[in-house]
Amino acid sequence: MKVAFYGRVSTDDAQDPSLSIPRQLRKCNEALAPIGERVGATYWEVDSGRKDLDDRGRGKRDWSAEVDVPCAGDMHKLLADAEAAAFDAVIVESIDRVSRMTFDGTRIERELEKQDIALLAADEPLNSSATAILSRCARAGTPEARRPMAIYWSPTPTPTRRRRAKGARSTGWSLTRCAGRSPC
Repeated sequence: MKVAFYGRVSTDDAQDPSLSIPRQLRKCNEALAPIGERVGATYWEVDSGRKDLDDRGRGKRDWSAEVDVPCAGDMHKLLADAEAAAFDAVIVESIDRVSRMTFDGTRIERELEKQDIALLAADEPLNSSATAILSRCARAGTPEARRPMAIYWSPTPTPTRRRRAKGARSTGWSLTRCAGRSPC
């Protein structure tokens, strides 16, 4: 089986790509060792996983001279090589390395699936049991759920809350995402 590695370090994290990418690759090879496999091709990038997939890979800096892991390309190149059947599986350290946006992560996984390429994660079981699938779904949504939250206090129910409650008694508490948008 030909296995490709994909690693990503976020530009706004306090991680050093020269340390993080080799660590991610090492963990992926450790996960593959029990089944007698090793990573062949390596793809990685230094870019935010919160960016839209179409905007990724346009980093300001070339890290390839500083990171001691060969780089065949970024996520766009990996997907292009997947269409050319260059490998049978892709492994990442953790599923949120693919993307921190659920939509893009699902889109990438679907593109690989259409090519009959498995997406594996070193911190998950390397099988497709029900537990592994449920774990993947829960972990894929976690990065978006970590966005800043705020609790807004409203002593009287607003018309919107009254419609939502449909006659239920309002407690006055509203747990609302606060990411530059107005509370819903």
